[in-house]
Amino acid sequence: MRYTGKAALVTGGSRGIGAAVVRRLAQEGLKVAFFYRQRVDKVEELLEWARHAQLTVVPIKVDISDPRNLLSAITDAKANVGPIDYLVNNAGVSHYKLLTEEEQQELEEVLRTNLESVILLTREIAKGMVIRSFGSIVNISSIWGLYGGSCEAVYAATKGGIISFTRSLAKELGPSNVRVNCVAPGVVRTDMMLNHFTEEEIAQLCQRIPLGRLAHPEEVASAVA
Repeated sequence: MRYTGKAALVTGGSRGIGAAVVRRLAQEGLKVAFFYRQRVDKVEELLEWARHAQLTVVPIKVDISDPRNLLSAITDAKANVGPIDYLVNNAGVSHYKLLTEEEQQELEEVLRTNLESVILLTREIAKGMVIRSFGSIVNISSIWGLYGGSCEAVYAATKGGIISFTRSLAKELGPSNVRVNCVAPGVVRTDMMLNHFTEEEIAQLCQRIPLGRLAHPEEVASAVA
């Protein structure tokens, strides 16, 4: 276990990439707190897995799209696992539709969840990392943040913003021995992805991927760890 005695915080940790990251970091010896908004069934699955493996995993229910919730959630995380040494900004939402059809509420949800919450949460967690001269931050972006994606213009914009934010913050926090990196996966087999595409559309996507298949959440988790 590489990280015994250290603590991590993962957003969007109840399913998909986030759940895979929670499992991997816990297996590496970290005490892991994770934020989730819904899907209590997935949270229970994670907790049962952690109990069986005798690992520390702590769920914290919070809607990170509302900045008023973040400070108390961070306090809860620290109270349960200690000062945060590793932060993984993974939470994200998307509405697969044309920009001209997006409602204002949908736009705000994507912007606040995917970008604003990342900036605000990182600001608060980085303060402690700088004081301790140690820390690692990994932001989960997307290939759409590099190349854009039709019917996901707002999502792609937030993921592009994450990439720029990562580059800037790496320069800012590097002198304090705090690493900031970004993982930008292609198409990953997650609930969010499966809700957007039919099996026929997925098969067409796979034809454009050299491996001939979608990525698995565990593969992204390996890159994070």
